[in-house]
Amino acid sequence: KSGTGLGLPIVRKIVREHGGKIGIRSREGRGTTVTISLPSEERSKERLSEQAAERPLPEKVR
Repeated sequence: KSGTGLGLPIVRKIVREHGGKIGIRSREGRGTTVTISLPSEERSKERLSEQAAERPLPEKVR
């Protein structure tokens, strides 16, 4: 059974938004290991605040 291939791209986006990193290590015949590292909660909140400040405000809905 195959998937849609959306899992890792979605995880990558979320991890990047939180200032984290993803490591992927694959060994033929043994499998794949995916490692996710996220910063402390405080640093993650700082990163999200910075991103929110960079985004333009939506235009008023008429």
